[in-house]
Amino acid sequence: MPNIVKYHVIILVLLAIAAHGTILLMDGLYWDDHMLHRELATRDWSHIKGWAIPSGHMFYSEFHRIMALFPNIIAGYRVLTFVFLLLSALLCYVVCLETRMLSPWESLSISMIQLAFPAFRVMCCLYMLPFIMSISLFLLGAYLALKNLSGGNGVSLVLRMLSLICFFLSFTTNSLLVFYLGFILLMIFTVRRRRGIPILAAAKRYLPRHIDFLMLPFLYWFINELYFPRTGFYSKYNRLLFLPKSQLPEFVRFIDNAVLLQLNEALLNLLELPVIWLLLIAAILLARSRIGENRGGFFGSSSSSRSLIGFGAVLLVLAVFPYLIVTKVSLMYGCDTRFSLLVSMGVGVILVGVMKAIFQKADGRITFAGVIVLASLILAFTVTMIENDVSLQMRWIKECSIQHNLRNMPKCPAGTYWIEDQFRLPQDASSSEQYNTEEWVAIFNAAWGEESRMGLYVDQDIFSLWQVWGPMLVKLFYLSAYDPHGPQARLTIRPGLSVVNSARGSNCSTYGMVLWYWWYRYVNTRRYETFIERVTEVTLTMLPETPVPPKSFIPAGIGHSLQKGDSISASTAVWTD
Repeated sequence: MPNIVKYHVIILVLLAIAAHGTILLMDGLYWDDHMLHRELATRDWSHIKGWAIPSGHMFYSEFHRIMALFPNIIAGYRVLTFVFLLLSALLCYVVCLETRMLSPWESLSISMIQLAFPAFRVMCCLYMLPFIMSISLFLLGAYLALKNLSGGNGVSLVLRMLSLICFFLSFTTNSLLVFYLGFILLMIFTVRRRRGIPILAAAKRYLPRHIDFLMLPFLYWFINELYFPRTGFYSKYNRLLFLPKSQLPEFVRFIDNAVLLQLNEALLNLLELPVIWLLLIAAILLARSRIGENRGGFFGSSSSSRSLIGFGAVLLVLAVFPYLIVTKVSLMYGCDTRFSLLVSMGVGVILVGVMKAIFQKADGRITFAGVIVLASLILAFTVTMIENDVSLQMRWIKECSIQHNLRNMPKCPAGTYWIEDQFRLPQDASSSEQYNTEEWVAIFNAAWGEESRMGLYVDQDIFSLWQVWGPMLVKLFYLSAYDPHGPQARLTIRPGLSVVNSARGSNCSTYGMVLWYWWYRYVNTRRYETFIERVTEVTLTMLPETPVPPKSFIPAGIGHSLQKGDSISASTAVWTD
């Protein structure tokens, strides 16, 4: 057993490097990262508290203050993200083992799927680190609670207290308050297994002796609502809505986006890489010949396939339910995949149960075909995660190029910029997703300074946007000098020379662009600016005056003179009529 566990830990480390090692190279900022990074870089603690405390996140402001101690803030977040992703997989593995209901190979399979399943696609975002850390704390609390069941009196008390502390801290990710019910069920099943008693008897034995565990989520909720209530703009943030009739279709859509479509895309990605798949099969065949079929990977018989599928389904529902009741549905790509934070655990348990149902032999071992299918699934998930991170990195490369080219132009007097993006990124929607308003504000601010410019796409309604978000945009997005009455311009973005292959007239692959970016960013730094400048071609054209929001929604701003029809491009860097 110890040798098997040691090899399994090595496998999990290698899988973490394969599926998430790209995070360590990624240097980009995405969505809300721009606001957070600026606050950390300028040590603007009041601004951080201004959104963390009113939104009810009691520990987030202090957590981010600690993260600002890193010399390279972005690198610090990325390294810790990778560490906590790996730690979560390792803790998932030991939790499965400690239940004594799963074999080491079953535990490994669940942990690998939990680590690589691509439903949650934004772990590279800085603002997601506290949520990822919460999962590690939650699993650590579960492991300590399981150890507490078999510990002595003195040891038991220490483990019990540490477990409660870990759970309490993990509840800063509020969806874990609901997911915690899965832990309670797991403890009851574990008692049933260890004592050999019926499920009701196990519940009667466990629950009265662990009132503190039962009351913990209610205690956290009471303290959080009493001392850190949601106020101001966040007063209706995550407001609970129980509407079963309307939420059932949303549940189906959630599962479709977070599970079914993810499985479909992963398998399609694998079919597009037949060489990698064939190498995997060859490696399994080689391992089988060296180890022998009877000593190969196998599943145990302690938990039936129906039990695993049923419990996995419960975990999946518990992962989805807290987001549905606050009207949040996960998407297949982009920032809203953050709502799939807890989905992978339930999927892992379900898939292992399905493998047992289809491929398990009478003696509990899994057939060779089952090994191939399971390994292929994990490989498909890994490839999909790599592709997702690469496409997000390409999204950042494009943003850096726009910013660089704007910086090389004279300052444009416009306050509102209408974006005409003719540079659609390849790969999936996570890369081609439009930049939001906050990101455009950050791009203009980094290029020219001043808090006076906002970018909008042509299909966005500035009236509605400013009416709903105006006060928050000024405060959170650093738009104190923005004047909606001021001049406006069109910003046109096209692929640059680094993207367009002049010989063939076709676009370079995303993987090629990212590899070249990393080469110039970390190795051949002298040519970095030349490379990044040629990724995009940026042109600015002044526009005639257009209607603006009502005065009541406009903050104090500054006025500019307007010259109609003037334009500027990155290639000339001079004004032209």
